[in-house]
Amino acid sequence: KKKVKALNKIQPEKVMFSDKVKISAEDYDSLVTNSKRYIAHKSNEKALTAKVSALESENKDLKQEVAEKDNEISRLKSLRERLNIANLQREVAQLRKKLDRVMEFLDIFGLREKFEQFLKIDKKQKKDMER
Repeated sequence: KKKVKALNKIQPEKVMFSDKVKISAEDYDSLVTNSKRYIAHKSNEKALTAKVSALESENKDLKQEVAEKDNEISRLKSLRERLNIANLQREVAQLRKKLDRVMEFLDIFGLREKFEQFLKIDKKQKKDMER
């Protein structure tokens, strides 16, 4: 702002019989210096504007990549859950086979009724303990 005010204070004098003006050497140096700075700033502004555009484009690409990765994570979580369910289903099937074998064993040795009585007693004891 100070430099703009200083530039506004420059008072050119008309050269007689010409459309040219004259200014002091100090004012001329100030105009040249400020003009060079202006050109440098404009050039820098263009470079920064281009960089901002490039970064905005990169940011947009990265946001899209993040969204794709989020979708992939969701898909993998779903797949993991399905695999876990499949493992649990296999385990249940194995346990059912073992239970069938245990029940077969109990039948062979005539222990099924005693086992069922044991289960009833166990259920009753748990209910009593809960009270």
